[in-house]
Amino acid sequence: MLNRDAGGIPYPLVTGHDATGIAATVAHLAELGHRRILHIAGPADFSTSETRAAAFRAACASTRRVTGTVVEAAALSVESGQQTMDRILTEHRNRPTAIVAGNDLVAFGVLRSLRAHGLSCPGDISVAGFNDIEFAQDSNPPLTTVHVPMQEMGAEAARVLLEAIETKAQEPVTVHLPVSLMVRGSTGPAPA
Repeated sequence: MLNRDAGGIPYPLVTGHDATGIAATVAHLAELGHRRILHIAGPADFSTSETRAAAFRAACASTRRVTGTVVEAAALSVESGQQTMDRILTEHRNRPTAIVAGNDLVAFGVLRSLRAHGLSCPGDISVAGFNDIEFAQDSNPPLTTVHVPMQEMGAEAARVLLEAIETKAQEPVTVHLPVSLMVRGSTGPAPA
């Protein structure tokens, strides 16, 4: 398996170290003075959504300065990110000062929603994504995101598969590759 596990089925898995990426994002936002941070997670039945939401809760709890809330989006898409953020902006009186999106597509939807509501990023609300897709740095503003080493993950998955073919044995090993926070223009100091 690559990036997502198979539930309770013991297949080998190669993935990025999502918890480290979320922790780095929360720490970055906390350093910028953000205290009300919202995580827009993907559907709960995706292992990546579950891992990232749990990591977000743990990172917020460990800082003790941050109030973290998790909201589930219906899908990991631009449209779902926009719909979820539209709902947050109309229903919550104490809006968050920062959003940690479940992936970059959700983050782009959040940016679209902010523009539609006349809000600026990062002036009013900072936004961070996850995956560092190819055009993340080309958005306006350029998206702060967690870089996941997709090419290295593919190479490692191929190595694990070839080893299983060669040895005629498949171990349910999990390989976590390091991720890194790419700080760009979509995150800034918390509004006063």
